[in-house]
Amino acid sequence: MLNKNKIFFLESLRGIAAICVALFHFQGGSFITENPFIRNAWLMVDFFFVLSGFVIAYNYQDQLKSVRDCYIFQIKRFLRLYPLHLFMLFTFLIIEFGKYFLGIYFGIQSNVEAFSINNHSSFMLNLLLLHNIFDGTLTWNGPSWSISSEFYTYILFALLTLYFYKNRYLYFAITTLIILTAFMMLYFSDMTANNGFLRCIYSFFLGVCVYHLSKFFNFRCPSFMVYVILFFTFISICFSEGEKIIGINIFIPILFGILILSLNSSPDDILLKRFLNNKYLIRLGTISYGIYMIHMAVWWGIIQSLRFIFLFPTITDERGMVEVLIEGQFLSSSITIFGISVIIFLAHLSYERLEKPLNNLRKKIN
Repeated sequence: MLNKNKIFFLESLRGIAAICVALFHFQGGSFITENPFIRNAWLMVDFFFVLSGFVIAYNYQDQLKSVRDCYIFQIKRFLRLYPLHLFMLFTFLIIEFGKYFLGIYFGIQSNVEAFSINNHSSFMLNLLLLHNIFDGTLTWNGPSWSISSEFYTYILFALLTLYFYKNRYLYFAITTLIILTAFMMLYFSDMTANNGFLRCIYSFFLGVCVYHLSKFFNFRCPSFMVYVILFFTFISICFSEGEKIIGINIFIPILFGILILSLNSSPDDILLKRFLNNKYLIRLGTISYGIYMIHMAVWWGIIQSLRFIFLFPTITDERGMVEVLIEGQFLSSSITIFGISVIIFLAHLSYERLEKPLNNLRKKIN
């Protein structure tokens, strides 16, 4: 199921991945979140990068023929990413002021002191989308680190396309060299957000290469192979280690690329594609950017409510993530489902009231 700009079964996968990232950032003891796949769902950000590389190449590769084309492309990407990022940045600024005044006037202390990590310098870097490039700490709306890296990866993609795409073999050689260089630098470091720009370049250009493979080598993937690749990818994620330990995790973006290639090259009537072409899953993909950008604020609100209103105990792990200690699977799962429902609802509002009007504006820019 295709249209000019979207591949709907991939759009659905984007939505599912966004939900997985949202679940990863909440720890409440539920089997929904406390399982090997969700505990490694930080890798879904790399899936976003691979998918973004594929989709951006699909939509723009043949359109970037002049400096003006690149400028318009970057303006469109800015209008897609920045408005919601800015809105959430100021949302977290309000939260910081709330923490500050509650601490002074009511003696209510936050897990992280107000304006300690989220300070004026990190605010300016976030404002300029430079926070993941120049700051090794996750600040303000933590997940936005990937937006910072991806925005500047778009510039690199546009320039490479403008100057080298006419020679397809040279272009493919350069992108392959970029992928290998980023891979080796990550291999001797780690997969944390500190290396987010490298992760983005590595996975994004993997997606670009997958697009070219699908375009220039017109092969068909047997249906059963799609399920084999999907199963192998799922198992590999489950057995991955954390971001700080390089192991199988560094190869998983390659598996994401193979999965996208196999899906794109498989028959349209296979069960998996029919499932992913469900209108509700497609809608989930449509609002996935909102899910990704909004979920940390929702979890923060829920955690504070559980902590101060319902007096649930909390602990902070080594990554600085707060876990609510909830006894009983039914209660913890109910809170998790409630939180995800709120996130989806707010993402829907974000899309309708903010993203959609700006998307309509982007389409008018030529």
